[in-house]
Amino acid sequence: PQLTTIRQNGQTIDVVAVASKTGYLYVFDRVTGRPIWPIEERPVSTKTDVPGEAVWPTQPFPTNPPPFSRQSFTADDLNPYLLTPAEREEFRQRITKARNNGNFTPIGFDDVIHMPGNQGGANWGSTAANPTDGSVYVIGFNVPTIIRLLKPGEARQGRSGGAAGVVSTVEQPIVESFGLYPTIIKPPYTTLTAYDLNAGTIRWQIGLGDDLRLAAQGIKGTGTAATSKGGIIPTATGLVFATAADRKVHVYDRDTGAEIHALQLGGTTTGGPSMFELNGRQSLLATAAPSGGRGAGGGRAAAAETPAGPTGLIAYALPR
Repeated sequence: PQLTTIRQNGQTIDVVAVASKTGYLYVFDRVTGRPIWPIEERPVSTKTDVPGEAVWPTQPFPTNPPPFSRQSFTADDLNPYLLTPAEREEFRQRITKARNNGNFTPIGFDDVIHMPGNQGGANWGSTAANPTDGSVYVIGFNVPTIIRLLKPGEARQGRSGGAAGVVSTVEQPIVESFGLYPTIIKPPYTTLTAYDLNAGTIRWQIGLGDDLRLAAQGIKGTGTAATSKGGIIPTATGLVFATAADRKVHVYDRDTGAEIHALQLGGTTTGGPSMFELNGRQSLLATAAPSGGRGAGGGRAAAAETPAGPTGLIAYALPR
C-alpha cells in the first residue's frame, strides 16, 4: 500500500493506493476506507472440473484508474522477436486450445491462460508514491501463465533434483508447474507506470529497462523479460529511481518518464533501493548479486557484452 494526498472537487483527501496482481490499482480514503472511485462486482468464469470446487460468481473490479498491466493474452500477442518459427507455432496451437475466460479463470485439468499471470501485475516491493501530490508509481509484469492441474497417475518433476511427485487421486490435485512464460509475449515485458490520482489517469507508462538480447540488436524500451522484483524511489526534486533486472538503476523524469541517467550494476538487484542523507550529502543504496545474466534475459553471452559494475551493497553519493 502507498499513502498520498489528492485534490478532488476542491477537497484534500488522504488516500491509500493498493496495486494488485491482477494489474489494477485500488484507491481508498485513508480515514473511512471508502473507494475513491466505484468498485464493481463483475461476473467471472465459474466453470470448473475440479471435484468439490465452488467458484464465487463475481470479483471486485475498480472503475478507475485504468489497469497498469495487460488484461488479455492471445496468439496475436506472441513475441515477434525471441521465438523461433517452430516455437511460435507450438505456442500458437497451445494458446488456441487453452481455456481463457479473462481474469480469475479457474484452473482445471487442461491448459488455462491467466493474464496477468502468477508473477503478473504488481508484486513484492514494486510500488511507491509521492506523499503530497497524488503521484503513484507501479512496476508491472506482463507475464502470461499457462497452467493446468495434473491428473491421477501423472507426475510433477521434483524440486532441486528431488523425487517426482505422482498424483494419486483427483481430490488432491497439484499444478503441473508454476506456468510462467515471460518471453512468449510481445514487449513491453516489464513496465513502470506513473499515475496521477488527482485525475485518476495514467500520466505515462514505459518499458522498465531493456532485454539484453534485444538491446544488442538495437531494440530498446522493451522492459526486462524477467520476474526479478525491483523497487522505486520518487524524490521531491522530480526524479524517479527504479531498479530493474537488466542490472541497472534507472533515473527518470517524474513528469515525462524520460530516462535521465542509468547506474550500471554488476549483478541482478531485487527488492527496493533506499536513500539517506549524511552530513548534507545524499546517498542511494542498492544491492547487486552476480547472476550470469539469467535475471536480465539474455544469458551469459549478452551479459558479457554489458559493462561490469559493482556488486554487493552499493552506495552511490551525489558529488560534494
